[in-house]
Amino acid sequence: MQSGSTMAMACGGAFLLAGVWWAVAQLQPGQEVEGFRVPNFDEQGQLKSQLFGDRAVVRSSDLIELENVRVELYRDGLVETRISSPHCLYLRRARVVQSTSSIFIVRGDVQVTGENYRYDQRRDRFMILTNAKVVIRNARRQIPANLLPGMSGPEVPSRSATPSPHGDSVPGGAP
Repeated sequence: MQSGSTMAMACGGAFLLAGVWWAVAQLQPGQEVEGFRVPNFDEQGQLKSQLFGDRAVVRSSDLIELENVRVELYRDGLVETRISSPHCLYLRRARVVQSTSSIFIVRGDVQVTGENYRYDQRRDRFMILTNAKVVIRNARRQIPANLLPGMSGPEVPSRSATPSPHGDSVPGGAP
């Protein structure tokens, strides 16, 4: 299972991408670029991340607007994390990425979605402020059996589920 700090680093790292933001930051106010892809490599020449976008517009010397942003983070040559958002703003001086739009993050068996997000690069803090949802697929396989009440082996019996008001199933009945 991914730890909270690992997910936070993945989210934050996605927007840190110094080389990526540097490339976009070279534009002057009023300029825009469409259909861009900006790779970021480590000291050994290995691909660390890529930023893709449909459009970047420099609104002022401090504000860059990005549309249909997609980020891929790599480990050992393979995509480890994917992040996408239809719209976000990058505040250059504050080194903050923010948006009222949705965000979708996938890393292994963990999916994070929500709206109204903010990444503060200086504080290395990523927050989803509205409708945040974390889904961990295959969670039973990732939790040691001795931590599950009444379980002594690797198999966890299925329980009946009752639909919650949010359309999800709540094991053992309603909350």
